[in-house]
Amino acid sequence: MTLAIREYSPDSMRDYEWLRRVIQKLLEHTAALDPMQRVRVLPYLIHREVAQLLQMQSQGGQIFVAEYGDTPVGLLAASVNEGNKYVGEVCEGVVATLFVAADHRGTGLGTALMAHAETWFKERGCTAVWVTTNAFNAAACKFYDRRGYLPREVALLKPL
Repeated sequence: MTLAIREYSPDSMRDYEWLRRVIQKLLEHTAALDPMQRVRVLPYLIHREVAQLLQMQSQGGQIFVAEYGDTPVGLLAASVNEGNKYVGEVCEGVVATLFVAADHRGTGLGTALMAHAETWFKERGCTAVWVTTNAFNAAACKFYDRRGYLPREVALLKPL
């Protein structure tokens, strides 16, 4: 089967259910990795994350769905930031979410989704791409590092 990457359809219940499952799986994955055990997988958190991504899409962002045949196997949510307090009026892409189904990791699917998003960003005049991941997600950190993403900010957390 051939990989196809398409835009999320806000009118499709199938796409909505896939997005909801992706967010649940991302939260479950993050919770399993979290050394502080702070991440929770709760219905209202899943709903909130889905609502934020759909709002991002309605405001000019895009959600890309990767499929083999009719089977969704990956997702990337992207938006454009028209500048920030450090670099001024520079257009930057933001990858809000990247998900690859567990049985498709290591197959180049994540790379294909990132390449698709980077093309989308370039078409909109972006000169850089921001992506964040949890420091304890070593596999994701390595994935982005291998693709030329450089550490830019550090957030620290201390349990009380």
